[in-house]
Amino acid sequence: MKQAPATVSRIVERALGATVAQCVTPQTVAVAETYLLHLRDGRRDCPAKVVCKIGGGNIWTGEVIEPEVTCYIGQHTSLPVPAVIASGSVQTIRGPRRWGLYEYCEGSVPDGFELRSYEPVVSQAGQLLGQLHDAWCFDSLGEFTREAGELTTQPPGLKNLVARHPSRSNAWQPVLAHGDYHPGNLLTESGSVSAVLDWGNAHVTDAGYSLARAEARFIDLPPVR
Repeated sequence: MKQAPATVSRIVERALGATVAQCVTPQTVAVAETYLLHLRDGRRDCPAKVVCKIGGGNIWTGEVIEPEVTCYIGQHTSLPVPAVIASGSVQTIRGPRRWGLYEYCEGSVPDGFELRSYEPVVSQAGQLLGQLHDAWCFDSLGEFTREAGELTTQPPGLKNLVARHPSRSNAWQPVLAHGDYHPGNLLTESGSVSAVLDWGNAHVTDAGYSLARAEARFIDLPPVR
């Protein structure tokens, strides 16, 4: 545990009227600055714990879209995602940076080396991926960006080589993809997936490509936390 950075304390005070009692930096691989915060002295509806994320631009566009994508997924699907409590922008010595405060979700990262408990998690992860793909169908591939505070799509940029050269097969329907779907971005509790985290690299890509990436990350490659 450590003292919360001044920027984090300022975000929490302005968004929730609370004070950070404890600050923990999760031992995970994350693009965004991520903090688990224990709060006190907040408003009546203020949670005891929240997760604060600062920065974490989308790998394709550089924009921080995670609050909007997570909120949209939570509102329009049954996928278990953390609620977005608040989001905004804060001025720092590095310039303005976007942030999000998220619900703290109970659970632990699945252990890919414990096959008896890991196999059901992989099965459920596949079902959740199918639900995500079925939720929306897009006319073309693309990347998410923000326009006037709203989430919108744009054609693939130079970085997204796969999306710029899509399959011609009609079976490869453009769908919403998580962008970094692997065991380290799941939480499990009592043998079931309790949360799908880290939606900052979401984009629109071929369903087949999204599935192939998931298979590689869950089955072929060593688990990443």
